[in-house]
Amino acid sequence: MVNSEMISKIIISNLFAASPSKLAADLGYAGRMTINRLRNGTAGEEAITEFCKRLNHLTGLSNEDLIWLGRMLENTDDFTTQMKSEFGELSGSIKYDILFAFISEDYSIFSPDYRDLKLNRWLLIKGHEKEFFFFMLSLFLFADQTKSFYAKHLPTKDRYKLILDPLLRALKDRYPRHSIGNALSSSILETPMAKLAFPCFLTCLRLGGVVLKSYASGYSEVSMHDAMIKIDGLPDRTFWNEGEKQNEVTFLKFVPVNDKGNGIYEYFTFNFKTGKTENPAQLYFYGNQDLGLFLKKERKLVFGNYCLDDETKLKIILYADRDKKSEFIWQRLRPENSERVREIDRLFTESYINNVKYESLGMEVSCGVIISEVAVTKTKLILMTPEGNKYFISRNSYPFLTSVTPDMIPLTYRDLDDNRLYIEWEQLGCRIPLHEFSGNIKNKK
Repeated sequence: MVNSEMISKIIISNLFAASPSKLAADLGYAGRMTINRLRNGTAGEEAITEFCKRLNHLTGLSNEDLIWLGRMLENTDDFTTQMKSEFGELSGSIKYDILFAFISEDYSIFSPDYRDLKLNRWLLIKGHEKEFFFFMLSLFLFADQTKSFYAKHLPTKDRYKLILDPLLRALKDRYPRHSIGNALSSSILETPMAKLAFPCFLTCLRLGGVVLKSYASGYSEVSMHDAMIKIDGLPDRTFWNEGEKQNEVTFLKFVPVNDKGNGIYEYFTFNFKTGKTENPAQLYFYGNQDLGLFLKKERKLVFGNYCLDDETKLKIILYADRDKKSEFIWQRLRPENSERVREIDRLFTESYINNVKYESLGMEVSCGVIISEVAVTKTKLILMTPEGNKYFISRNSYPFLTSVTPDMIPLTYRDLDDNRLYIEWEQLGCRIPLHEFSGNIKNKK
C-alpha cells in the first residue's frame, strides 16, 4: 500500500520535476499547499490517493510502481550510508569502482569486515531482484545530479545524454570487449524508453539501470549462492510451529545450490484445519545471524536476523522497513513425536511441493512438457523428454547456464500471466522461455 512516507521520499527526490512546486504545477494543483503537506508527510489518505491518480495520469506509474520506487529510494539511502561508512567521501571515481565491483563480482575493494557482515544483503537483492538492484545503483550514482538534469532547457535526448555519457564512456573503457553492454551503451538513447513524451529524471535512472544490468549479464552469480549457508545440525527437512498457532505448521526443505554445501530453504505453511499448503517462499541464511525471506507472490525480498537455540527454537526478526519489525519464535517439531507431523511429512513429496509452489503463483505445472534428463557439452545444454524430444540452447545464452549440471533437472510450467512455457532451475533462481530453445517445441495447451 502506498503510504505517506513513500510519497514524501518520491517528492523530495525530485525524480519527476526540478522541485516540489514544479511537480505541483505539472500535476495540475492550484497551489503548493497540498504538495507541501505530501512532502512533509502530513497529508491525509484522500490527498495521497489523489496524488497517485494525478501522477499516474502524467507518467503512467501505477500504485505498485510507486511502492517499488519507494523501496528503491529507501534501499538506496541504506546503500549510500554503508558506502560512506566504508569509503568516506564518495567521489565519482569511488562510485564507479563500486559499480564495477557489482558488475564483475570482484569485491576486493571492500574491507574483509564489510564482505563478511554487510555485503550479502546486496548480493541477495542482486540475485533475486536484478532490475531493482541495478536501478538502485543507478540512483546511487546519479542522485545528486537532478539540478544538472533540470537546469538547462534541452531536448529530451540531450538531457539524458548530459547525465549518462560519463557512465557510458567509463563502462566502455572498463569493459572494451563486452559486446552486449557496449552495443546497448551505443544505442540506449535511441530506445523507446529514451523517447517518452514526459522526460524526467526517473527515466534517466532507468536508462542507466538497464545499461548496468546489461554489463552484469556477462558474469556469473556464484557469489550470491556462496552466501547461502546450510544451518549446522538441522536435517534437510524440518517442521516448526509458532507460539499459539497450533493448527499451522511451517515446513522447511533444504535445497543445495552448489557442491560446496550452500543452499536455500524452501518455505511453506500447512494449515491442519483447511488442509491447505500456502505462502510458498524461500528462506536464506547467511552468516551466523542474518537471513533473507523471498516472498514469491509479492516478488519481494525481506531481510532480518535469526538465532537458533539448541536446534529446537528458531527466533526470527524481519524488518519490513527501517522502523518496523516483526518477531517470530518457532519451536521445532519432530515427526517421531507427532502423528500429525508424520502425516504432513508423508504429504510433502517432491511432486506435491512443485505443484504447491507453482500453482499458488498462477503457474500450470501440467503443461504437456516434462524434462527427464539433462546433458551438458562444452558449448550446449541439452534437455530431453521421456518421449525422446531434445531441446538445445547455447551455454553462453545466459550466465547461469554455466552452473547447470546433469543432475539439475528443471521444471517446465506455463505462466498463466503470459500463457508462455518456461524452463526453470529454481535452485538457481532462473528461468528461460521454452521457445528460446531450438528443437521441435510445441506450445501445448
